[in-house]
Amino acid sequence: MSVHLGKRVERQLVVLGLASLLPFSALIYQALNDGAVPKIFQSFAHFNQATTIAAAVILFIVALSSVRMLRRKLKTLSRFEEATRTLTSGDYSHRIEIDEQDEFYTLAKAFNELTDQLEDSMQSNRSLTDIDRLILNGEDLDTILRRILISAKMDAIGIS
Repeated sequence: MSVHLGKRVERQLVVLGLASLLPFSALIYQALNDGAVPKIFQSFAHFNQATTIAAAVILFIVALSSVRMLRRKLKTLSRFEEATRTLTSGDYSHRIEIDEQDEFYTLAKAFNELTDQLEDSMQSNRSLTDIDRLILNGEDLDTILRRILISAKMDAIGIS
């Protein structure tokens, strides 16, 4: 009867996944059954080796996927660095293209909106500078008004 109880306990331990309790179960079982150790507990050393190997494989897979994800994120950051350098050099037409909709997507969208606003602002400043230059050079009123109207039409239809 005690042998049947031991096998039922072994099955419950395996089914419930309580592998950490196996060594204690083996000691209890051995004490109750006059030193007899069932095969499941004899193979515990193999189970321990298999668990160690599985943990090492899992850690290796996690490390590989982490490196891959890190490289992808660094590539995206390098796009931001390049776009910032381009913007600093005065080219306001450069935009950041991001395929994935992750945390960098929102940042790229905001950066592109900022670049749009800067480009519009710089175009307005150039137009005002041209008009000021015409006034300071003593151009006639028709030339100045023509330039103002051309600038206004270009701004209205979005031409830089």
